[in-house]
Amino acid sequence: VLWEKATEFKKTEDWDNLTATLNQITKLQPNFISVWNFQAHNLSYNISTEFDDYRHRYHWVKKGISFLITGTKYNRHQPKLLTEIGRYTGQKIGRSDEHVQFRQMFRDDEMFHGSFSDYVDATRAMGAEGKPDNWLVARMWYAEAENAVEKEGMPVVGRSPVIFFMFKPMSLIQYAMAIEDEGILDEKGREAFRYAGQKWDEFGDREMKGPYGGRIRLSDMVVHRQAVEEYRKSIGDLAPGLEEEIRQEKRAKLSEPERIALDMPPELRSDMQRR
Repeated sequence: VLWEKATEFKKTEDWDNLTATLNQITKLQPNFISVWNFQAHNLSYNISTEFDDYRHRYHWVKKGISFLITGTKYNRHQPKLLTEIGRYTGQKIGRSDEHVQFRQMFRDDEMFHGSFSDYVDATRAMGAEGKPDNWLVARMWYAEAENAVEKEGMPVVGRSPVIFFMFKPMSLIQYAMAIEDEGILDEKGREAFRYAGQKWDEFGDREMKGPYGGRIRLSDMVVHRQAVEEYRKSIGDLAPGLEEEIRQEKRAKLSEPERIALDMPPELRSDMQRR
């Protein structure tokens, strides 16, 4: 009943009643992860946009993040919640239309940093200005999510391992790009890009479960592609002309629209032609 009410309040943009209803659901279903994500999105993305003043918007963005952190108290070591905290801290603060103001407010917001100090120590995520940076704090939340998977044995839910493990090094790239946009072009900026590149390479060397089973390393892709080309050439050498013969046989079985789609440059194909 409450979920149906929440859906109706969301449709009618009745944010006060939606908030109250979702808070009731958290009392009844504290271990249902979706309610925490649903309400956090409501606070940080829906309600925040109702205000013109960026300071009020920042306040509601923080409330969404704080709500997710509260959810971790009931759902310890849940990678999905921890990843969402990192995503809100990084992207909602660092990529919003108001990101210039949001990033500065976050750097100066010692009270907010203290509110989650039991989980993540923001003083260990100092940026180029000597204050906690939202992208570096986001990286710490992503690290907590990785620990939940690697040390606590929690499953990766909702995302492939490749996407899940990409968030932490990607936040360093976002940080380096952010301070460059802010005019930090000295050694601090160069070091940020160097370190981000180092961690991105380490991500490429990480062994992960592949999308089709088995274990993969992204950095091995170049080696595998080279091996594929070598195998293809060796097969072609065994039977010269056979590959083209097979291709023409298959082409002859295509309809006229399919042949047109095949001959069309990929960037010019319509959605139907791509399918």
